[in-house]
Amino acid sequence: MVSPADCRDVVKEADVVVTVLLAVVVPVGLLTLGTGAYSLWVRFGTEEPWRHGGGGDSGDTRGGA
Repeated sequence: MVSPADCRDVVKEADVVVTVLLAVVVPVGLLTLGTGAYSLWVRFGTEEPWRHGGGGDSGDTRGGA
């Protein structure tokens, strides 16, 4: 028969395994997504910069009136 103390040890070991897996999988997954997004941006990026509103190019680099 399995004692409750043995069950608690198994649960603690499982918690440690899940914690370690998450500590490895989450950062590696985020780095992979970032690398993939960057490689797509490099591959299919535009040659001209995006226009950001403002009604055209006035030549004023300070943005004042």
